[in-house]
Amino acid sequence: MPTNPSDPSANLRSTRDILSGNLHAAAVEAPIVIDSWIDAVRTFGVTGGNDMVEELQNLKSYLNDKDTDRISGSLQRLGETTTKAAEQADEEYKEQLQQLGQVLLRAADGVKAPLNSPSPE
Repeated sequence: MPTNPSDPSANLRSTRDILSGNLHAAAVEAPIVIDSWIDAVRTFGVTGGNDMVEELQNLKSYLNDKDTDRISGSLQRLGETTTKAAEQADEEYKEQLQQLGQVLLRAADGVKAPLNSPSPE
């Protein structure tokens, strides 16, 4: 789980892995992940960072409320922003950001079921 803003590669991989798995389980870990991302965005001065921080804070609130429509919209906006940020990123982060952007966009579609539903086994 990303907790160290000084290691962006590990944060990107960890977030991608969490979002690629069970989204219902990811919702439990989300507050820590989101706080870590907010720290990372602020630390690295990402282009459009203020908008990303605001959207991450919105997402955290939506997760607490289990508002799947807003969660989906927030993940969609974050996916688009992350994909756009990848275009301007240093080469060492470009591919990981592109992958994360795609995972966020897929996750936006994956939260249509209520977050308090049991996961299928």
